[in-house]
Amino acid sequence: MDRHYLNLTLIDEKMTKRSDYRTILLNAYNINPSRFCDIFEPFGQGGVTFQLLENEYLRKTYCENCK
Repeated sequence: MDRHYLNLTLIDEKMTKRSDYRTILLNAYNINPSRFCDIFEPFGQGGVTFQLLENEYLRKTYCENCK
């Protein structure tokens, strides 16, 4: 999974609400768990944005897989 694709789509709530998006996220996690989890780090530490965890769906995915 291309991290660039995730970086562009994670901030789009319409995308993250799609039923097939969970499959995309889980595929990305399975390919490289540490790289996937790093997306949720603060922007200055390689993450996309701290606001990702405000999205309930993304927060749940992060908590289930990264912590």
